[in-house]
Amino acid sequence: MTTKEDRDQFLSEEWLELVKEAMKSNITKEEFNRFLEEKSKMR
Repeated sequence: MTTKEDRDQFLSEEWLELVKEAMKSNITKEEFNRFLEEKSKMR
């Protein structure tokens, strides 16, 4: 199981806040993943 300390080592504060915001929304993991994939293709 991942502890808070482990998680904080992997995610910057900015990403952690983004993940928390996504978790509060009605977006599914699949929709969020699809969004990230599409954004990465635009680079």
